[in-house]
Amino acid sequence: MTAALEAWLASYQERRSVRGLAWSGSQGTDLSWRGAVRVLLSFERRLEAETREALHFPEGEVLLRRFPYEHLEEWRDWQLALREAPVALLADMRPLYDPTGNLARIRRMLDALEGPDLADYRTDLLRRAHEDLSAWRKRLSQPARHPAEQIRGLLRARELATGLLYPALLSLSGSFLESDLRYPERLRAAALLRFPRAVYLLDPLYGFGGEAEARHILQATRGLGLGDAERRAREALEAGFFDGAVFFLRQESARGRDADLRDWNHLPHARRERLSLLWGLERCPLGPAALQLAETLLAEVEKAAAQRE
Repeated sequence: MTAALEAWLASYQERRSVRGLAWSGSQGTDLSWRGAVRVLLSFERRLEAETREALHFPEGEVLLRRFPYEHLEEWRDWQLALREAPVALLADMRPLYDPTGNLARIRRMLDALEGPDLADYRTDLLRRAHEDLSAWRKRLSQPARHPAEQIRGLLRARELATGLLYPALLSLSGSFLESDLRYPERLRAAALLRFPRAVYLLDPLYGFGGEAEARHILQATRGLGLGDAERRAREALEAGFFDGAVFFLRQESARGRDADLRDWNHLPHARRERLSLLWGLERCPLGPAALQLAETLLAEVEKAAAQRE
């Protein structure tokens, strides 16, 4: 850690509003790599909602994620933490400043979770997935659908997979995974040998294509406000995480695109082509077909859970 970062941390820690600091992420661990970003979790008074800020230091970027102080108490309840908290980050955190002791308590609580606790968590995730899929099947069955609804179906199927279904699958082994760069590679490392059918369903949902696809879609980021995402994806590509780079760009390029989806048929041709390439619309199923993949994944997770129980 450089003197600049140490000085900044010392100054930040002295703020009266700051009641807890912890490092998270792979930086500084055995899983660290050249493109790893340090994640600093901060719990602060007078904060109403989570905020994120990228900070730049000589040794690299630090992602500061600030949370309301109240979460330090609330997330000691494992049921509330599993439902609302960024569990993968909390399970991996290394307390840096912990005057209340709650960061250490949360970490110990997550480490001590046992089968019945995780079964309740998994049941809740699968219930929400069933409800979401039912609502989206109904939505896409309506006549006179907007053309972009087919695209929305794919994007929603991806959200279901990474937000509900794979977390439910990983809970069978008591592990958690943040959805970011290297997600496909880390998911395979954590679960492929035990649950191959479920893990392989990520591939058609995202249209992976190895190094060639990663290089191909990096060319489509121009003019879409994806400079930082492009830089990070390029680092993943150069490190050999080809599917991770594709996954990350597909995820990042889909954020905040409601206006583009509403005006899809009226977008400039070049913009529509770039988004189509970034989202993998020519490589992945759309609409009901994408939801069917999510349903198949749901069935695989339920089968794995039933065998475990």
